[in-house]
Amino acid sequence: MFFQDDNREKGKNSSGIETIRSFIQLAAQKKINGVLCTAWDDKSPHMENYWRGFIASAEYCWSPNGRTLAEYDTAWLQREFGLSMPDYQSFNNQLRKGSVLWFEAFYRNGNCFSEGNELQSMAQLEHWLKPTAGMEKRQFDYTTKLIELPDLNAPGSWSIKYKDRLERSIIEINNNKVLLEKLIELQNTSKRNWFFWALSKALYNLQSTVPHILLALKQSDSANNIQQKVGIKNVNNVVKEFHLRWADLQAVYCQTICISYQVSYVPDRYFHNASQRDDLSWMI
Repeated sequence: MFFQDDNREKGKNSSGIETIRSFIQLAAQKKINGVLCTAWDDKSPHMENYWRGFIASAEYCWSPNGRTLAEYDTAWLQREFGLSMPDYQSFNNQLRKGSVLWFEAFYRNGNCFSEGNELQSMAQLEHWLKPTAGMEKRQFDYTTKLIELPDLNAPGSWSIKYKDRLERSIIEINNNKVLLEKLIELQNTSKRNWFFWALSKALYNLQSTVPHILLALKQSDSANNIQQKVGIKNVNNVVKEFHLRWADLQAVYCQTICISYQVSYVPDRYFHNASQRDDLSWMI
């Protein structure tokens, strides 16, 4: 959703750029006359998140064996923003790790796009399937999909069960200050297209509430009554912060796209995430 990765192979970390280049190099070897670079809306990210890949497609179509991936990022940053930043891939990958936690944090199994975890009344996300009449009225019990809250009668058991997510949360929180400061710096120093960084910052701020929520829940998962109450208070505080960041993200989105239907809008007949909600609520 957030820091887009079209490359789904394990171990790859180039946010789709490596896949784009290798595919085009193969096409050049086979003397294919043209290449079409597509972008799927499964996660319906903002269009700004796609441009790095689209431009890479043009770059390597012209010169399949030209710049390295690092050289491409250097040129992209200079042309798009008038910036110089060493090892942009590493920075982008760190942002993406927070996105992965965002997708997975609150689901018992898989993530929000796994089969069975989709939005309420949207069991047919595949665009090639025709919608079923009445599906939009179907009620969905999310308690069977989402992780449970800590059991106050069995303190500590929740923290043991979700130990891996809590450890990932600590890593993300430790990285938060450095990454956010870098996003602010990039926005302030860009000679053009500062909106890309404003959007990135708003997305990052929203997704960074997830580790704070998980760690506040851990704090409430205690046999100590005082610590338990402090944890519950912190959960409420983080949820309030989430709503503030959610409002900020919507304000940033509104600068470039409409986030609600126009009077004459005809909704998509298929079950795509964004088109099934008259706002941005499909994100959360």
